[in-house]
Amino acid sequence: MTENNKDEDERIVSLESFRDRRRAEEESQRPEMPVEPFVNLTPGVKWLAGSILLAFLVLEILSVFIEPRVKQTAYILLGYIPAQWTGGYDFDLYSALSPLTFNFLHGGWLHMGMNIVMLIAFGTGVEQVLGVKRLWILFFLTSLAGAFAHTVFNPNSTMPIIGASAGVSGLFGVVILVMQSRGMLGNGPSGLLPFILLWIGISIFFGIFSPVDGGAKIAWIAHIGGFLAGIGFMQMPYFRRRER
Repeated sequence: MTENNKDEDERIVSLESFRDRRRAEEESQRPEMPVEPFVNLTPGVKWLAGSILLAFLVLEILSVFIEPRVKQTAYILLGYIPAQWTGGYDFDLYSALSPLTFNFLHGGWLHMGMNIVMLIAFGTGVEQVLGVKRLWILFFLTSLAGAFAHTVFNPNSTMPIIGASAGVSGLFGVVILVMQSRGMLGNGPSGLLPFILLWIGISIFFGIFSPVDGGAKIAWIAHIGGFLAGIGFMQMPYFRRRER
C-alpha cells in the first residue's frame, strides 16, 4: 500500500465515523412516540371503579377469614331496602346511608366485574366530555333515581338491592345524549328511540330470565329508572356543557 492510498483510506474512515455520529445525534433528538395504554382510564372512573373493587375485595376477605356471614350482614345493613323508606320496615342510620352505599355492594365476581367493565366503557366517555365532578354527580343521581323507581313498583319489599347497575345504566343514557349532540345519532327523539327501546328490552329480558350470583334476581326496574334519569338529567343546563 502506498502512502497516498493510506491517506485516502483514513479520510474515508473519518467520513464514515462522522456520518455515524451525525446519525446517532439525529436519532437521540428525535421525539419518542408516546405509548398509549390498552385501557386509558380517566381519574374519576379510576377512583370509582377502584372503590367498588376495594369494597368487594374487603367483604370477600372478611367472609373467608373472619366471618362467613359478613356479606349477608352488609347487604342487609348497607343495601337499599324499599320498605325502610315507605314505613314498612325499621329505619336507622344505615338506612339513611343506603342510597349511597348500595352502589358498592355486589353479589359475586360476575356481578361486580360486569358493572366495572360497563362503568369503564360508559364512564370514561362521560368524564372526557363533562369532567370528573359531573361524572360522579350523574352516577349517584341516576343510581338514586333507579332505587326510587324500584321503590315505586316494590314499596313493601324487604329485599335489599345492591350493585352499581342503576348508575351505570344512567351513564349509558348520558352517553347516547352526548353521541347525538355530536351528530353520531339521528336528531330529535326519533334518533334516541331505538336505543331507549333496546336498553329497556334488554333490561326486562335479563331481569326476568337471568338470575345473578346466588340466585338473586336482577332489579331491572332500577336499571330502567337510572337509564331514563340519565337522559332526563342531560336536559338540565348544568349537564349540557359539552367541553371540559
